[in-house]
Amino acid sequence: MIVGEKEFVEAILAGVADLEVQGTDEAVLIQSPVMMDEAGDGDFVEVFPLWLEYYGFRGWLNRPWKVMALGVEDEFRRLPYYVTLCLEGNTFEQIDRLLNTEKIDYSEIPDKCSGRDMVASFFYGHGSANIRGILGKIVYYIKTGIIQLRDGDDLGDVSEHFFSKAEEQLEKLKSRMVRYQGILEFLPWKDEIGAIDLAINIVDAFLREPGLGGEPEKDVVEPVERSFDGLLELMKVHHIPERDET
Repeated sequence: MIVGEKEFVEAILAGVADLEVQGTDEAVLIQSPVMMDEAGDGDFVEVFPLWLEYYGFRGWLNRPWKVMALGVEDEFRRLPYYVTLCLEGNTFEQIDRLLNTEKIDYSEIPDKCSGRDMVASFFYGHGSANIRGILGKIVYYIKTGIIQLRDGDDLGDVSEHFFSKAEEQLEKLKSRMVRYQGILEFLPWKDEIGAIDLAINIVDAFLREPGLGGEPEKDVVEPVERSFDGLLELMKVHHIPERDET
């Protein structure tokens, strides 16, 4: 697996193929830095510490995955899993050597990285409602609306007072996902982001036809709650402190 911008991925794939580097099926090669934060202050963004934290939490480092950062950042050169991009042959010699190392030392992972700052902003926004608070409100408005419908309230009234508010929160969630799509595609959060995308689609469909068909608590609410739980776990994995929800 190669994580980075298109040109980087193509160059690494070509080099690995040309030099017949073996063992890449169980390797993650990450561009360092991976992108520029054009929407922020223009700084370069590092994400390889987040990959190491995630894979470490899952128990995947060296079992069997070899995770390497490939880049030119002087501050990381001493890290045993950091490959310095230099002459092409030397670069791939370093990759080959690490792939054939029985156990790469991952004991030191940088505490601070620009990617972590962007991840924190993804969770908390910029003075706006945090993403878990948004999901919580979606659940609240849908659950309450379902109860009101079962109690015999008019669908129009319920939609106005509850489902329309759930839709407002859903739009905030969609906006947050779009805003941070640039970094999300470079993170190892495939399952967690997939759960959020699934919850968005399910809630979207329900709000278009919010009748009482099926089992809405199970079919609609539970996927949102699962995505909430996934985000909470990610915050723990990446040492993002909890804040009061707004």
